[in-house]
This record gives sequence, structure tokens and C-alpha cells, in this order.
Amino acid sequence: MALKEAEQLIDSLPDSALSILNSKEKDINHYSKKDRMAFLLLKAEAMNKSFTPMDTIKFMGDVLDYYKGHGNVTDLIKANYLMGCVYRDKGNSPLALKFFLDAVSINDSSYNRHNDELASRVYGQIGLLYHQQRIPQREIGAWKKCMHYSLLCRDTLSAIQALEYTSFAYSIMNQKDSALSIAERVYSEYRRIGETRYAASSLGTIIAHNIEIGNLDEAKKGIDEYITSSGLYNPRTGIAPGHEIFYSILGKYYEKKHQLDSADYYYRKLISSASDISSLESGYHGLLRVSSLLHNTDSVLKYASLFAETNDSANIKHSADEINRTEALYDYSESQKIAREKAKEADKLRLTVISLTFIIFIVLLLIYIYTRSQRNKRDKELREINTKYSDALIRYYRALKERESLELGLKKVKADKDEEISELKTLLSAFSDYSNKDSWDAEQSLMDHEIVRRIHKHAAQGAMLPINEWNDLIGLIEKILPDFYNFISRVDLSLTLQEKVICVLTRLHFIPTEIATLLNLTKQRISNLRRSLNKKIFNQEGSKTFTANIYRV
Repeated sequence: MALKEAEQLIDSLPDSALSILNSKEKDINHYSKKDRMAFLLLKAEAMNKSFTPMDTIKFMGDVLDYYKGHGNVTDLIKANYLMGCVYRDKGNSPLALKFFLDAVSINDSSYNRHNDELASRVYGQIGLLYHQQRIPQREIGAWKKCMHYSLLCRDTLSAIQALEYTSFAYSIMNQKDSALSIAERVYSEYRRIGETRYAASSLGTIIAHNIEIGNLDEAKKGIDEYITSSGLYNPRTGIAPGHEIFYSILGKYYEKKHQLDSADYYYRKLISSASDISSLESGYHGLLRVSSLLHNTDSVLKYASLFAETNDSANIKHSADEINRTEALYDYSESQKIAREKAKEADKLRLTVISLTFIIFIVLLLIYIYTRSQRNKRDKELREINTKYSDALIRYYRALKERESLELGLKKVKADKDEEISELKTLLSAFSDYSNKDSWDAEQSLMDHEIVRRIHKHAAQGAMLPINEWNDLIGLIEKILPDFYNFISRVDLSLTLQEKVICVLTRLHFIPTEIATLLNLTKQRISNLRRSLNKKIFNQEGSKTFTANIYRV
């Protein structure tokens, strides 16, 4: 409930959301890990949105590690973003930049329009870091991305603010035309959406340009609008802290107007309220120019000395800033080096996984090939057995016919054939677990029937029994062995179609290997079915007596 309440307030009242979370933090150890991580992620977000310094946070590393393997893409982007904010508040720009870039990389690789607002904020942070490090080319790229995502989520104000920052970047690059063009567009866009305060506060670049080219009337209009509408100027207390450089613009305007007393006044205001060495330098430089125009030699010497002094100090500061930026870049390079080493470790792990996968694939392939070869070997053995049996059966019935043709007087030939027939009976009996040789002669017409011979041929070729052949065989059994067919069709036996097929084929002297081939079953499965049928039909155990029992029906 606390999480839900804080989530509802996080955008509109982040201070209240943070207060709720702080009040519940004592119970966090009783939460599930999932809820604990969600709680901490939301707390970090509330701190960031309420401008609470995040440099004391210790838990973001655990939160980020958790969301690398859990949650959704939005959670992972947010975790990287807030980790960057922690390092931002610690003053570690390189690591902050690293996590911000990780966040946008994840967003770009798995784009979801619901993350547009989050992506806009991340690119805004990247733009500010590049601005602080004075890398304007990259800063411009970041602000353009920020604008893009701001427009996608219909945050027009943020898009215009991002555009305004690009103007500052072009100013740093001394591309004054581009800076001015963008500043004019920014002003128009603020006015278009009714943000007159933002529009007035963006006039600095335009006013400075008009002063520089001598267009003082337009400069005065801009100054008046800035003073009255920006909310940054109080007639009693002056300009808001952080915006003191506007005094320099006022001083230059009155300097151009030759109203040197007013120029002197604003340059002194700039010096008295300066919060950085650059403002002091600008103020003393302005007073130096005013003193020169007034031909006040003593003041010229005084402000020339002060200007030179602050200029030296500014140069020292700029040099220090450059050193800090260089150090930051070095730190960033070190971070990149660490990242590259981790990437190498990940590549090694990936290679190991791929190798293991390949080895497993090869093993499985070899197992498949071996199993397939064993199956083919077994099928070949069945075909050989079936072929031998079928050939013996055909030769047997052929011998019977030849014997009949020789019964009129060819006694010697008849005796030879009798001997051959006897041998074939013995051979055929070896294929079956039922060895009553006398029944072979009695069923000669059935066994030598064309349909039966055709089915034996199917078995010898390793082919399944086609449905049309089965229909023909049933018709044959119904005609020649009606009592047998009626017996296996009895309702009380409840034989399945497969069981009836096994009974019929057994009755027609098909051996188990042939039946297995015709039904596409294993020999063991046929043996089990025969054992089951022997119990169901004849109430006898085992499969050995099944054939004899079927023949007696």
C-alpha cells in the first residue's frame, strides 16, 4: 500500500512520496526481495525528483544488480539512470555518464514508447554533463535526443528547454549565427505555448546580439521584457542569484548608449554580486572601458590592474577546470577500460557457453545417429526374417501344387516332393510357436490365396499394412472362416481393431515379426499384446500358447 501511494505521488508531489517511503523504511527487512528492491528503486526516484542529494545512497548497486536479472526493461533503464544520478551527486561525472549511457543503450535496443519520458530525462542529464565538461559537439547530440523523446511523450516545454541548451553549446563553439537563430526560435516557441516567463528569460542571447550590432531599440525592448516578465529581476533586490551576468548586458547597453553613469552602476552591481571569477572579470573589464571613455586616468589604472588580476585568476581557474576535465576524461577512460575488461570476460563466458552448446549438440547428434542405425539394423533383421518366412511359405505351397500334378504316377518325384514338403513344414514350424504341421495342408487354399501372399510381400518389404489390404483380408476371413470372424467379433470380448488384426494375422500363419512390421510396432510390443489377448480370450498366461489357441477357434 505504501508503494502504491508513493507511486501515485512520485510525479506531482515527490517530497510527499519520499516522506511516505522514509516512514516505512524501518519495515523493509520484512519485505520480499522483489518488494524491497521496488521500494528502494522508488525511494531513489523520489529523492532525485525532490532534488534531495543522492551522494549518500549505498543501496543502488544492489538494486541495479537485481534488475539486471529481474523486472522489466523500464525497471532496468530506471535503475541505470538513478545509479548515474548517485555518481552525479558524488561529483563523479565519468561514472555518472557511463550509467546514463547504459540506460539509453538499453532503451534504444528494446524501444518501448512508454519509456519516452524516462529517455528524455536521461538524455537531459547526459547533455548537462557534457555542458559541464565543455564538450559542445556531444552536448548538442544529447540535447537533440532529449528533444526527440520529449516530443514523443508530448512534453513540449522540455523539448524547447533542450533546444535552448543547444543555443548555449553553439555559443561555446563561437558559432554565433547558429546560437542566435536557435535563441530566436526558442523565444517564439515559448511564446507559442503561452510560457511568457520562460520566453522572457531566454532573451539574453538576442539582447546581447542587438547591443553588439547597435540595434539598441530592439535591445531595450528585450531588456524591458526580461525585467518585467522573466521573474528573475526584483526591483528591490535586483537579479536572482545565478543570473548576475545580466548586469553585464545592462552595463554594455548603457555603455553603447553613452550613458556611462548607468553603465558604471551596473558593472559595479555585477562586481558586488558576482558569484564566480568570470563575472568579476567582466565587471572590471566594463569599468575599465567606462573609465577610458571618461578619460579618468586614475580609474583606468585601477581597473586595468584589477582586470589584469582577475583575468589571471580566471585563466588559472580555467586551467584548473581544464585539468579537472582532463582528469575526468582520464577517469572516464579508466572506467571504459574496466568496462572493456568486463566485456572481455563476458565474451569468454559467451564463448564457453557456445562451445558447451556445440559439444552437447554433437553428442546428441551422435546419439541420434547411433539410435537410427540400431533401428535400421533391427528393421533389416525383421525384413530378413519376414523374407525367409515368406519365401519358405511360397515354396511350400508351390511344392504342394507340384505334388498334386505328379500324383498320377510319378511316384519317385512325388516321394521327393513329400520329403521337401516335410522339410519345409519343419522349417515353417521353426518360425512359429505353434508346431502342428498337419494343419498346413488343411488350410492350403487359404494360405495360398492371392491376398495373403500380397500381405506377406508387404511384410518382407518392411511396409505397413495398407487399409485397402486390410479390408480385402477381412472380406476373405468373413467368407472362408466365418465362424472365426464371428468369434473375434463377439461383444463380450470387446477386442479393439488392433487386437482383431493381430488375431486374424496369427490365424493366417503370420509370424510375430511380420505382424510387428505390418502394424509398425516393436516385436516386444507385439509380444505384450499377444500375452494380453491370450489372457483376455482364453484366460491363459503368457504368449506361447496364443497361436495354438487361435488355430483351434
